[in-house]
Amino acid sequence: MIADDHRLLDNVVHQLRAESFDARVAETEAEALRMLGSSDPELLLVDLALAGGAGRALCERIRQRSSIPIIVVAGNGIAYDPAECLEGAADDYLPRPERVRELAARIRAVLRRKPSLPETPARTVLRVGDVTLDAERHEVVVRDEHVRLPLKQFHLLELLLENPGRVLPRTTILRRVWGSESAADSNTLEVQIKRLRENVEDDPSRPTRIRTVRGVGYMYSGPGPRVR
Repeated sequence: MIADDHRLLDNVVHQLRAESFDARVAETEAEALRMLGSSDPELLLVDLALAGGAGRALCERIRQRSSIPIIVVAGNGIAYDPAECLEGAADDYLPRPERVRELAARIRAVLRRKPSLPETPARTVLRVGDVTLDAERHEVVVRDEHVRLPLKQFHLLELLLENPGRVLPRTTILRRVWGSESAADSNTLEVQIKRLRENVEDDPSRPTRIRTVRGVGYMYSGPGPRVR
């Protein structure tokens, strides 16, 4: 966990350890980057109030060098705009980190979707039109150009590419990608779809790949996927 609020750190880290997480602490950006380089954390919790509001910028710097899942929290009690949080490269946002049971559930949901090393070498590559997704390497290629996606966007695209031409209800997407169907996650889905379109569409304002089916959900337009 990356935060400089000692009360927040003591409370959240203590309770996460009670939930059987191996929680470690960094109180500055420099400590966080050193920890990321010297150890292999599975997930980062970042307090947006770090150093007077530098948490979002830190998330962006981390995302430039790693695809590690990031959950941002609002440790000072101020409710940040979820859209701005997710646009800052975070995978999830929790405005009340003291709700440790909810935080623990969100951590587990994100980790369940983190790519893991297979027991035996295996490689799954999805290709729909001019978009290719390599699940093992966590790589996406659009129009022959590599595109770096945060974890949530990657899993969203993977789910859509697995079901081209099929309308996926919002509840199905939320359950598969977030492990939840809550209203808060529904708002998060809209933000992540917007960000994903910015990464894969020729014109995000007029999407041709990821289509909105009003009142139902989303659909990826294209031929059936080729898997190898």
